[in-house]
Amino acid sequence: MPLRDGEHPPDVSFTTAEKLEMAGSLPTAGVTEIDTGRAMDADETEAIRAAFHRWTHRR
Repeated sequence: MPLRDGEHPPDVSFTTAEKLEMAGSLPTAGVTEIDTGRAMDADETEAIRAAFHRWTHRR
């Protein structure tokens, strides 16, 4: 399931907190690589940084 806004079905929406929780769970699921795409604004940039931080510290 893509976490990027606009990449999932119209009736699906994740908050930043939900995205961060999922990012932190990816290493446990065996995910070795993530693609965050490009940030469209400062809030997305910060969310991507936070997700990356969580992902790298759970590996």
